[in-house]
Amino acid sequence: MDGKRWRHTKPDFFIHAKPLSILIRAKFKQALKDAGFFQDVPANVRRQKWVCHIEPVGNGENVLKYLAPYIFRVAISDKNILHYDEETVTFRYKDAEYKTISTCRLNTFEFMRRFLQHVLPRGFVKVWQRKNGPNWILSKN
Repeated sequence: MDGKRWRHTKPDFFIHAKPLSILIRAKFKQALKDAGFFQDVPANVRRQKWVCHIEPVGNGENVLKYLAPYIFRVAISDKNILHYDEETVTFRYKDAEYKTISTCRLNTFEFMRRFLQHVLPRGFVKVWQRKNGPNWILSKN
């Protein structure tokens, strides 16, 4: 091509895997450096090329349906915490495999460890769906 005309792609094409792999690897490498873990990764591992697996997923609805429980809600709502004291926290949750409501009792530190795994890092955003349609809003946490 002459570099002046738009070149149309196949309808299911998003991005080439090779440049995306390079970009994601570089961002992950920088994140390791920023967190102080870069030197903990062996040099032969750090030098390996990355491969991104990319395939079409339709218009994105299935992806959002899959990710929704992780990005639209808080980890656990107040109404599901049944009891807590200095030693333990008891809460209810929906068992994903059996689709039943179950309860769990954890020591306070384990509960906090699990809960904090759902707190977004600085700079990440929450996604909210408007009630009147599939308009997605990104909001800073």
